[in-house]
Amino acid sequence: MTSPRRARPVLEVVDLMTRFHTEQGVVHAVNGVSFSLTEGESMAIVGESGSGKSVTALSIMGLLVRTAGAECRGRALLDGRDLLALRPRELARVRGKEIAMIFQDPVTSLNPVLTVGRQLGEAVLHHAGASRAEARGRSVELLDLVGIPNARGRLSEYPHQFSGGQRQRIMIAMALALGPRVLIADEPTTALDVTIQAQVVELIGSLRQRLGMAVLWITHDLGLVAGLVDTVLVMYAGRIVERAAVRDLFERPLHPYTKGLLQAVPAWNDTRGGRLRTIDGRPPDLRSAPKHCAFAPRCPHALDRCWAERPPLQEADGGRASACWRWRELEGAALAREPRP
Repeated sequence: MTSPRRARPVLEVVDLMTRFHTEQGVVHAVNGVSFSLTEGESMAIVGESGSGKSVTALSIMGLLVRTAGAECRGRALLDGRDLLALRPRELARVRGKEIAMIFQDPVTSLNPVLTVGRQLGEAVLHHAGASRAEARGRSVELLDLVGIPNARGRLSEYPHQFSGGQRQRIMIAMALALGPRVLIADEPTTALDVTIQAQVVELIGSLRQRLGMAVLWITHDLGLVAGLVDTVLVMYAGRIVERAAVRDLFERPLHPYTKGLLQAVPAWNDTRGGRLRTIDGRPPDLRSAPKHCAFAPRCPHALDRCWAERPPLQEADGGRASACWRWRELEGAALAREPRP
């Protein structure tokens, strides 16, 4: 995939930190995440469960309830306007219209007692000031856009009358209702079978090209992003540990954690029947904020310095970056994909 064109950032996240205050202690879910998304760019945040991917997206969208113990700091600049500093009413006007999100599970995201037409038309009615007739017409357009057959006839149906893949298409239609400039897709294929997953991914990709919006994918599936995005951010323990163009990431990972993720992806042409590789150890307990590298307990290359100091995200060649003290030393052969046993 070609590198993204040089364009001005539409979304800039600066030193984002998210904490959850619980009875068991403070959970350090996101720890100083920074990145920028340019107009029309497709970017992915990848990492295993609990790495902070979805919390990053929810923090940007202002969807974490402060009364439930969530605390967000830093900045999330959408065209220079800080989303984290907006009042709830101001943020409600921005969500959907300028930045929108597709959630993991359409079953829990759609209201089961409201028709699809009413749910689609709500955003148009409240944000665009349209009449009911105009909202209904826009709803038909949106269902057509995402490939729901007999769109007009199905507006009066309820979510349970649609298949899983169709419900996810409806969620995509709702996210696109007001033409946002940034779309966040949080594991949008998790609850779908493989065939439908491919259709949903292809749909979002084609809509991105057609509408010119920037897309931020949140996923644990490295196979999904291979031919889909321009740039990949790898997260571990609430931090970005690697940033790279997608081709560079697959050909020459710079961080041991990225290498471990890549080696854990099953190879379609592996005929030797070898066991799948795993990353030894367990993800860290985020109720503590270690001063050392969070990956050190699981890293085969850890040195004393890794246990003493936390490495910053260091700039490398070609716009890449790695949060590893030894990335230059381990680059190349030491981080190449090794054959499975």
